[in-house]
Amino acid sequence: MDEETEGTSYKILIVDDDVDVLRALERNLTRAKDFKSVVETANNGEEALTKLAAQEFALVISDFKMPGMSGVDLLKLVKERYPTTVRALITGYSDVSIARDAINRAKIDHYMEKPWDRDEIRSAVKGLLDLHEFKRRVELSPDTEQTAEGEQQFSMNPGFIYMVEERKGMKSFEILSDLVTHGHEGLGITIQSPKILRQRYGFEKTRIVYMGKEQHGEEWVDASDIVAIGIIIRNFLEEAKNGVVVIDGIEYLISCFSFDTIVKLIQNLYEFNTFNGSLIIFPVNPKALERKELAILERYLEPVGGE
Repeated sequence: MDEETEGTSYKILIVDDDVDVLRALERNLTRAKDFKSVVETANNGEEALTKLAAQEFALVISDFKMPGMSGVDLLKLVKERYPTTVRALITGYSDVSIARDAINRAKIDHYMEKPWDRDEIRSAVKGLLDLHEFKRRVELSPDTEQTAEGEQQFSMNPGFIYMVEERKGMKSFEILSDLVTHGHEGLGITIQSPKILRQRYGFEKTRIVYMGKEQHGEEWVDASDIVAIGIIIRNFLEEAKNGVVVIDGIEYLISCFSFDTIVKLIQNLYEFNTFNGSLIIFPVNPKALERKELAILERYLEPVGGE
């Protein structure tokens, strides 16, 4: 979260028919140091909707299985009525496979498994609150650029994640420019200057979001919040009809977290993208990685010739 929102107290609504779960989550989140929150609780979907109608919440966390309205149905209504409110589902390990399809259909922002870990759920909630702030600042409606004359230069298969071996991401944005002027809806997340990229490649409707630890402009995502980054990418591709995202700065993200953490992000995007049928492109400098690390990335990323 940026300096302007560090002192903000976020309203969180937790919905579960188990009183012990409600109390445990409330204690956990109100004691978190990375964010300030005012937590309210509801025992079922109907009570939750009544509270949502009375005041604005940044985040709604709901259990999957509840008497009456299910958590998925509740969060689907929240999306329709309160588009800037982010939504998370808690589900038991045995229910994950059952819930996953419903989660995807309802376009739920995030899900967590029981039994939940205290630190992991705080980290997830921080990311969701950052996402709430991002959605208030930025409208990432997918759109296409004006169609260019001539044929599309780069042929890429939907449902794949690609790796362009290069130092500075120029080839990747050249590919993005080619795709968005031939029917694709694009998003760039980058450590470079969005203004320069827009000027160089003529992006007018393609959204270019700066990724860093300090905010520069409204279209900015916190590089220290991997949860929010992953959700922003997935949400954009879910809304896009023919989406493509360039994620520029994998080496920077590895330095912020760890190689294993970024691999988990790629694995999650790989699984999502396989069924969503979109395109994701990572510029990668092979000289910045160990041979073993590059081999792991090659397991998930299809190579594209770069510089």
